[in-house]
Amino acid sequence: MSSSQPATDLREAYRVCEPKPLNGEDFDRYYEPLLGEDDFDAVKAIGASLFVQEPREHKTFFVAGHRGCGKTTELNLLVKNWCEDYHVIYIEADKISNINNIDYIDIYLLAALYINIHINTYEISIEPNIIKQFEDVLATIIHCVIEPSPDSEIEDKVSSIKSIAATENFKWVESSTDFSLLLAGLLLKTSELKTTNRFYISYNLAGGKPKNIITYRGAFVTYEDDFKNVFKVLLNDFNKALKKQKNTYKGILLIIDNLDRCSLNTAKAIFNDEIEKLFEIGCNAIYTAPIYYLNQLQKTNINQQDHFLIPLSNIYKFSKNQLNPQTNILSFQKLIALLRRRIDLNVLFDSDRVILELVMSSGGNLMHLMVLLRQAYLSAIGRNRRKASKTDVNYAIEQLQISFERHASNDEFYEDLVMSFYDKTLPEGDSGLLALERGMLLQYRDKKKDLFFPQPVVLQMD
Repeated sequence: MSSSQPATDLREAYRVCEPKPLNGEDFDRYYEPLLGEDDFDAVKAIGASLFVQEPREHKTFFVAGHRGCGKTTELNLLVKNWCEDYHVIYIEADKISNINNIDYIDIYLLAALYINIHINTYEISIEPNIIKQFEDVLATIIHCVIEPSPDSEIEDKVSSIKSIAATENFKWVESSTDFSLLLAGLLLKTSELKTTNRFYISYNLAGGKPKNIITYRGAFVTYEDDFKNVFKVLLNDFNKALKKQKNTYKGILLIIDNLDRCSLNTAKAIFNDEIEKLFEIGCNAIYTAPIYYLNQLQKTNINQQDHFLIPLSNIYKFSKNQLNPQTNILSFQKLIALLRRRIDLNVLFDSDRVILELVMSSGGNLMHLMVLLRQAYLSAIGRNRRKASKTDVNYAIEQLQISFERHASNDEFYEDLVMSFYDKTLPEGDSGLLALERGMLLQYRDKKKDLFFPQPVVLQMD
């Protein structure tokens, strides 16, 4: 939308309420802080940490939150306000890799791919033999995998990997280099669903080198030290070249976004079994983590670790003496102010009551709020109205309930949600984690304490 004025018709309102991260001009147009000025949130905490760093220092950060709560928007705000002296490389973890079959190897490959793209995009001069060294290590890894045939020539195997990326129509990769195609092709191979048994390797009975490696991840594990060493050489030389261009330069900041979209089993691998690998990447790194693994991250005792929650707008006032919490008027006012930046509420809705019902039904989750708004607009447009009414809001709520019902697995799942209503805690086992992942159970931060409560429209389901 080119106009900076709030939308005044339903079609325009539908467009501006698309649930997507804010960036660029959209910050000035739509951004509304939901926390107070004195709140020390994730952006301020990470920004301050980066500000006080010396050039050779680096840290690892984890940013967790519900899907659609504003993690990417807040990371964009961090880059805008705090990262002038850093070279930021923003990586969407699910852009190439299968996000439900991703691990630390894929993250290193993604980092190498994006570094190479930045080298070419910004015309950075690095030692010419480094890329050749990296390609040689990758060729060795590729050659030891028994597909398509253990007897295939190494050049044929490498060409086959590059062709995979080329045929997938990754235009932004194709415009780079053969090295980028090689890395992208390997990412596609490592994250194939058929490689779920990802580290399968058979060894000779006499010991020594593996006899058969049937997955690319198994090959990377076998040559992990070589792979990490050549990655470190690439990273350090890139860092050195950037330092020559700017005296105030402090280092590289990798932002690995969308990791929070991975499946429960994948999250268990990355944020439990492999979490130490994420600290070895060699520069500042921010990982978005699934909200249901925030508690696990807080239990780990590893140096250079900081973890943050991007909280929902807490629409409740929780009290030990009240089963059903009261509404938090201040949070409602902030969410209404956020909406007024995008839409003219007086023109588009029949009454303040239906607006408040939509906000309440969102549970303070921005993605749920935008989804509800757009469904209400569609209902009103379909009924040939110029304003959304109570009928349209009811339709929007029903559609969100239907989407939740698709994810409800069994009676025990609902029983756990009921328990959260009573005790405001996270149910034990995977059902509670799945409820958080699907947005049916919401996590709120109330005076530094984390409380869990069912999504409001879930409470209305039969």
